[in-house]
Amino acid sequence: MVAVEPHRPGAVRRGLVRALLVLVAAAPWIAAPVSVARAQSPAVDEYVALGLRNAYSQRQQAIDIARARAMRREVFALSLPSVSASVVRTNASGNVIDVGRFVNPAYGALNQLLGTPTFPTDLKLTLPLRAQSYLRLTQPVFAPSAWYGAAAAARAEDAQRFASEGASRQLAAEIRLAWITWYKASSVLGVYDAAVTLLDEQVRSSERLVEEGVRAPDAVLRARADLSAVKQERLQAAQQGEAARRRLNHLVARPLETPVAASAELAPAPIPSLESALASARAGRDELLQLDASGRAVDAQRRAAQSGYLPTLAVAFDYGYQGADASFSSRNEYRLLTVIAQWDLFNGTASRTQVERATLERRGVATRREEVASLIELQVRTAHDAAVVARAAIDAADVQLAAVERAFQLVRRRYEEGLAVPLELLDARRAFTGAAINRAITLADYQARRVELLRAAALDSGTTP
Repeated sequence: MVAVEPHRPGAVRRGLVRALLVLVAAAPWIAAPVSVARAQSPAVDEYVALGLRNAYSQRQQAIDIARARAMRREVFALSLPSVSASVVRTNASGNVIDVGRFVNPAYGALNQLLGTPTFPTDLKLTLPLRAQSYLRLTQPVFAPSAWYGAAAAARAEDAQRFASEGASRQLAAEIRLAWITWYKASSVLGVYDAAVTLLDEQVRSSERLVEEGVRAPDAVLRARADLSAVKQERLQAAQQGEAARRRLNHLVARPLETPVAASAELAPAPIPSLESALASARAGRDELLQLDASGRAVDAQRRAAQSGYLPTLAVAFDYGYQGADASFSSRNEYRLLTVIAQWDLFNGTASRTQVERATLERRGVATRREEVASLIELQVRTAHDAAVVARAAIDAADVQLAAVERAFQLVRRRYEEGLAVPLELLDARRAFTGAAINRAITLADYQARRVELLRAAALDSGTTP
């Protein structure tokens, strides 16, 4: 091996060493202590909160809940009292009944008996009466179909609310994953920036050494080729970061080109045990809660169909004025109390068919719930295994990074002492850069697997990462 130290200018050597130290200094930023167990950056929680307030999907979910709530109120109103006002004016002609034809002779006979014209004998009272104005109050007293219909609508609203909560939980997970993708690209970009600085100095150093006749011209070509390759890889990392930034802004309903707030280092956080994750998923997954609410809604619909065999009872009270003219005098005033009892003794097979259909629907919901519960358990177990493997990969990446960093420092020291050629230093730099990138990617992938596990286990409520 040729010792080149005596032939290298001191300024060149110091500049190269400073460039090497840039990459070394980037390592602590990439390799956060594994023992730290804390949440993601608070910036992620802010993005989640912003998305839950402004995201397009959240607006649609709010509309769906409002629609279900309006439907529930509409069905419930069927069991409430109702008041209606009516004004009727009738112009009768043709073969109509004139009550006066029957009343006038009777009144005439009474006048003869009394000897005085007490009763009118020229009445003209056609039916229907010419003028009628009244208020009608109606109150269902026994209407089981309306009651069960209101219960079914309330349970349907619950199902819609659980569906909305599930969509919010999914949105929060997507926001976190988009942020992790952006963070991963930013971390990799930081490593490439440090490598570009190092290689720029390496190219200048090689050019000076070639001018001095210490190195062959191929040293410059090799350094420039390596610099170009790193710049190309840096462009790809930058493009991935831009795509992740736009994706994140879309999820939180912001302009796509809005910058993403910088964040502190991303440290590994613990994962729940498999038993606790499964228990939480069985109790808290919105899909199961939605199916439970849907099952209760179908039960109410079945009871509403069964109530078709029962009678209904309602009370109506009318107060108004009626007569031959539109007069609101006391002589035209009337009150009417009506009790309406109705019992459909036979309506074909409509009620029985409705009951059978609701029963089959209930079986379908129960079968669907069993399937979804199995799928959720599969999701939790798969996500937990992936998170455990990803967490172990961080330890392996830490060991690799520490070993490569140590080797890089040794080669650098030998290079400073003239005992290593630039090609050795270049290989050591490549290995160190690769290990740093691998550490950044491994950490981000673990955080992504953790987010997926918490989502599958329904443990990601609120601002929990």
